[in-house]
Amino acid sequence: MFASIRYINTHHAASSIPEQQFPIHFPGQTPLNTNTNTETNTNTNTSDDNDEIARPDTPTTFLSALHELARDLVTKEQQIEFLINNLPGRGRTVEEQERRTRDLDAELRTLETEVERAEKERRGMLERVEGVIMGVRRW
Repeated sequence: MFASIRYINTHHAASSIPEQQFPIHFPGQTPLNTNTNTETNTNTNTSDDNDEIARPDTPTTFLSALHELARDLVTKEQQIEFLINNLPGRGRTVEEQERRTRDLDAELRTLETEVERAEKERRGMLERVEGVIMGVRRW
């Protein structure tokens, strides 16, 4: 969203506000004429070093980019809404969520115990295999 707003802010064609007494101009930009012709109101800064001041896009390019940015924002909004709707606690009471948390905690503890048992068994088998290998070398 920030990138979209920044693009719009830095790539729009500048124009003056009707009935404004003092035309506004930005550093690196020629002062705006009071006419509404946006072709003459372009940014003269060609340096890519300053991100805040950018050359305005052509009206068709800018309009095309606006449509793409709008589609992207709508897509992101839909993805966020999907994630929110699929949160694990959505539609459950606090008591149900607490019970589910306790159940998952108990399941996790059981699995951790099984992993520890399997690790001990692996170490024992490794010792046995090493013993057999050492016995074969001596033979």
